[in-house]
Amino acid sequence: MSLVKVNLYAEAQCPDCINYSQTQLSTLMSLVPSIISLQVFPFGNAKETLNEDGTYSFTCQHGENECTSNMYEACAIHLNPDQLDWYPFFDCVESSPYLLNRTGTYNTTAVTNCASDAFLNWTEIESCAVSPAGNSLMHSIAEATPSHTYVPWVTVNDLTVPDGGDGYPAGDLLTMVCAEYTGNPLPDACPTPTDSKVVGYLAAAVAILGFGTNFVPIKKYDAKDGFYFQLFMCVGIFIVGVVINAIRGFLTFQPLAMLGGFLWCCGNVMTVTCIKLIGLSLGLLIWGSTNMLAGWFSGKYGLFDLTKEDIADPDLNFVGVGVALCALFLYVFIEPTPSEEIDENEDANLTILTIKSSLLGENLLEVEKEQDWIEKMTPTKRRVVGVSMAAIMGVFFGTSFDPAQYSMEHNDDFDDVVDLDCPNDNCADPLDIVFSHLAGIMLSSLGFFILYVVWCGGSDKIQRVPEIRLPAVCSGLIWGVAQCSWFVANGKLGFTTAFPLITTGPGLIAAFMGVFLFSEIQGKKNYVVLTLAFLFTGFANFLIVKSH
Repeated sequence: MSLVKVNLYAEAQCPDCINYSQTQLSTLMSLVPSIISLQVFPFGNAKETLNEDGTYSFTCQHGENECTSNMYEACAIHLNPDQLDWYPFFDCVESSPYLLNRTGTYNTTAVTNCASDAFLNWTEIESCAVSPAGNSLMHSIAEATPSHTYVPWVTVNDLTVPDGGDGYPAGDLLTMVCAEYTGNPLPDACPTPTDSKVVGYLAAAVAILGFGTNFVPIKKYDAKDGFYFQLFMCVGIFIVGVVINAIRGFLTFQPLAMLGGFLWCCGNVMTVTCIKLIGLSLGLLIWGSTNMLAGWFSGKYGLFDLTKEDIADPDLNFVGVGVALCALFLYVFIEPTPSEEIDENEDANLTILTIKSSLLGENLLEVEKEQDWIEKMTPTKRRVVGVSMAAIMGVFFGTSFDPAQYSMEHNDDFDDVVDLDCPNDNCADPLDIVFSHLAGIMLSSLGFFILYVVWCGGSDKIQRVPEIRLPAVCSGLIWGVAQCSWFVANGKLGFTTAFPLITTGPGLIAAFMGVFLFSEIQGKKNYVVLTLAFLFTGFANFLIVKSH
């Protein structure tokens, strides 16, 4: 079992230290002593001076009596290494009103009673306090005390608890310790961060809605091969990144997170073609599912040196993944309504077909004038190619978070303080890395577009769609907000909860539009298969989340 290391740097007669010990530390030791490794360093703001004989003299902030109590606490901890043995003595010294006098004679009777009540050997403690060994012990504590701006100074797993703004550690120590604990099961006394979870679920809902609708602004336009559309969509995404970066205070750029943007771009560059092949609804359902599975593998097995996630019920988790695979298999049998199945009235045909084709990225008049390579494919081949492409896209999308996650877990820029809401080993604010991730998307998209221009033989040969610029930027803005929300959901809910929710949710939104708004999915067979796919997907998500 991995214990959470809690270090308290304090001094015996400091009012704030006493208050912290009697509230935060006392609560911790009474409720969850089995999951922590507590160390107290009773030195605080004291000073030491090296004497000619090699010993040290100590000057304490609140007087000589404080130095005496500090020494007694240090010796008790040294002589009785088990925190359950020495803590009652430390707690008594901190709380005893008879040991708070900063001048006059030290109340030896009171400290002797503290040792007796804690069943510690007072003679050993007293002998240590006046011995050269005790002097050397206090010197070692002085050297172990880090640079600090106030006391009490607290660290959790070597991460400094942030200042609450008044020279006092912020937040609830119990909550922080429980957030850092990686063992199973979590003690019953550990609080559930309800507010944090509410924010996380709201962020997940925003992400689901955004990813499920971000292509709607371009539904009336033919994006052709998609490169022109992607460039301007990524402009919208980058605008969101710039705004977030400004709000966050222009933090340190994280180059590795750009790799995630490149992976996403590799998947997104195939989006329009995939939509033309099998439709937006089916495409979203498939790449959303493989997206979820790719993310699951990264978290479950700690791919790419990510933190391997502890799963409370591995068997239930595997069953959930198996159900998700069944759902993925069902999605393959959903067949979008062919564009040829239209009413005999020509005027009506134009309207209905335009609506049906809008989310497929096709324009009726363009299709009538020239059959492109997709139109020349048989329906079966079109579906095979489209489904395969969607699955590959999902892998790119599912691994696009890994570089950012790696940076948050391993980069020293994020390890200086404890984030009160952060799960286990990820103590960065997820929004701090969003700009680097989105900048990677922008630069990768620009690179793909330059290669595209070269491949076409010049800028005059590319398939320009001037009228799609503004809709594409709007699509990018929606997507960018959704992606930022996903980062927030990851931070508040954890990778294994947010990922299955957000990867499959957009497919449900898109399918709803495909059935009820754009008639993209029709027929009794499709409805039956789609219903089963929805049920399997929802059940898979439930099992995966429940297993954690």
